[in-house]
Amino acid sequence: EADLTLVDLEVDATSLTIVDDDCAATVPNLIISGDLVQTAGDFVLGDSDVELQGDFTRVAGVWSMDDGVLNLNTAGTITPGTGFAVDNLLVSAPAVFPDDEPWSIGENLVLAASLDPGNDGTVAANPQLSIGDNATIERQNTGATLDDDAIWGQSINLAYTTAGTIAMSDEASAASINNVNVEVAVDMDRDFGPISGTLTLEALLDDSPAAPV
Repeated sequence: EADLTLVDLEVDATSLTIVDDDCAATVPNLIISGDLVQTAGDFVLGDSDVELQGDFTRVAGVWSMDDGVLNLNTAGTITPGTGFAVDNLLVSAPAVFPDDEPWSIGENLVLAASLDPGNDGTVAANPQLSIGDNATIERQNTGATLDDDAIWGQSINLAYTTAGTIAMSDEASAASINNVNVEVAVDMDRDFGPISGTLTLEALLDDSPAAPV
């Protein structure tokens, strides 16, 4: 089923729902090549993805999804508004979030590029991003870093995939780590908490590159 490409999109009243109306094996995705403005109304993705290539400004409204993903593939300005929450987020281009707008990821964060999730700018112990309980953070290359701490759920899962070698970043600061999947070589150059679940090694997990930081 063909994807839909829009230049600019403003959601300012009713909700926007992406519907697969022909029960095809593939679901339609939405590509926004320009700017997305959400002042009211909800985004209901279902199993569809939304790829954003321009600025993102949200004032109000909820994002809901099943297997759908919000793909930030933009060098534009991100202004998500306080309380922005998304279950599945893919960062395809380096993204910087504001330092004064708390937001959250419920289930999956896939980093193909770096993410600066925001900090209040005064102390490292006051991050803006909250990660949900049992959420998964997947890093796909060593430049795809989580560039600041987060408010961690009770337990998170980590995955290192696609292209190695990957040096651990702030995802390793989570107090409780459940499952870790290592598909490419990983350098453990910092302290790394106990693993309560399963460690799957398909490549080298090296704890010798440097002293913990």
